[in-house]
Amino acid sequence: MKNTGGSAVYENLSCYLHLGDEDGIEDVEFVYIIHDGDELFWKLSEENWDKRVLNDVTWIGSNSILMADRSPLPRGNYRVIVLDKAGERSESTLFLSTRRLDPSEFTFPELSIRGSSFELKSPFNKHTYWLYSGDRKLLDTVEIEGLRTDLDTLLPEPERQRSVSEVWLYAWDDTEGISLVTGPFTL
Repeated sequence: MKNTGGSAVYENLSCYLHLGDEDGIEDVEFVYIIHDGDELFWKLSEENWDKRVLNDVTWIGSNSILMADRSPLPRGNYRVIVLDKAGERSESTLFLSTRRLDPSEFTFPELSIRGSSFELKSPFNKHTYWLYSGDRKLLDTVEIEGLRTDLDTLLPEPERQRSVSEVWLYAWDDTEGISLVTGPFTL
């Protein structure tokens, strides 16, 4: 991840879950992502997770799982524990590759915003805009085609357009299995 407000580049983990709770997604209370080896955990709840619907499937998670000091995440196994309001739990694991990526190996995508026009410069082949409100709530994610677009295309509803205050650019490469995030870009 690269913050446009400075030269800081840091690693973060994006983790989203499609959950099949019999009482519905509203019954999910917490998601814990735990690295036992380093005794670290991240706690997600309705207050801080992102909720996304993709092809009528609801996902909850976060793009902001990172170390407090912005150092690289520990490698190896992580436990993902989901707790619902009835106290029932489900557990799964994920594995973070042992290879650490050197940020100098990559060209981060760039975004120019002029008025309501967006122009992208990127070596990656897939891109998504993350659109946030002034209070840092995720409003929408929009996968884009091509290098140019405008706010009317991204969000056709004028009231939703007025709610957007910043954009983050998510770019990924399926062949390498990596993604880079750049932002925020202020509207």
